[in-house]
Amino acid sequence: RLLKTTPCANDVRIELNFLLIDIFRQR
Repeated sequence: RLLKTTPCANDVRIELNFLLIDIFRQR
């Protein structure tokens, strides 16, 4: 089921969050 892909999706979201934080810091 999707449960197997949930951990991977969470990691991707965490990486995207860090990227967004870096963008906001640059401003």
